[in-house]
Formats: sequence, structure tokens, C-alpha cells
Amino acid sequence: MSFESTPGRLNIFDGLPFRVIMDYAHNADGFRRISAFVDRQTVAGRKVVMFSVAGDRRDDDIRLAAAEMAGHFDRYVCRNYTGTRGRGPEEVPALLKAGLCEGGVPASHVSTIPDAAAAIRFCLSQGAPGDLLVLLPGDNELASTWEQVKSFQYNGAKLSEPFI
Repeated sequence: MSFESTPGRLNIFDGLPFRVIMDYAHNADGFRRISAFVDRQTVAGRKVVMFSVAGDRRDDDIRLAAAEMAGHFDRYVCRNYTGTRGRGPEEVPALLKAGLCEGGVPASHVSTIPDAAAAIRFCLSQGAPGDLLVLLPGDNELASTWEQVKSFQYNGAKLSEPFI
């Protein structure tokens, strides 16, 4: 589905040595569905997801939503949406990481990058041939995220800076 016809709904970009999928999954049900979709994909490299949950949700709900993705990806990047809705910049990413770890993901497979644009840049810069990168931006970030993906200049994965 194209960004032009359905912004934020399984928008696929194949113009890099790795595939990028952008979707507006933003809650436990959306995370469950995108994880099931990714599980059906053939991926030669790593499966990586970048996501967040709105800061005005309860702590338990944030952790439980993150746990829906546990075990479906190789690497996870937890970040904030633009605007933290009353929380400190580290709170939501830390709760997401806790939910993933409670779901069995090793802490070493989870990066927390609170800034939305920095998290996207990080993910794109770490993409390697054959990887699948799933970006789950907020609804007010769809156009800017898609533009970052389309304008990204691939110069080889910075393997000296692996997902941390």
C-alpha cells in the first residue's frame, strides 16, 4: 500500500538495501497485528521495530502493549511520540523496555532513544542489506517519518555502532 493512498497503513519502501515498513500501530492490538504480519515475512537479515505508546496511558498498559511485540523482532528501539503528554523524556521508553523484558526480550536487544527523529535516524543508519525495519510513528509524524525514509542516503550500515 502506498503512502499516498493510505498514509500509515503498511506503507512499504524498497528503495534501500533493506525493506522499510511504516505503520500507525500504536496500541496492544496494533502491535499484535503488525507482529503477526512480520512473522509471515521472509527476511534474510534482522527484523527491527521502532515504536512508542502515548504517554497518557497507564504504566501497566504501556508495558503490556510492548510485551505484545516480544519475540517477534531481533532488535527493538523504544522512543517517545512527539510530545510526551506530561511524562519525562525517559519514562515511556523505559516502560516499553520493561514490558519487552518482562516478555522475554534480553535487555541487550532493546535500545531506548527518547527523541523521535533521532530514533528514526538511528534505525535507518543501522539498517543492513536484507533487514526489515518496521517504523511505527505517531499519527502526527507520518509524513515526516516517510520523508526521512525516502530521503535517507545509505552509506552502508555502521556496524561499529550496532543496535544497543
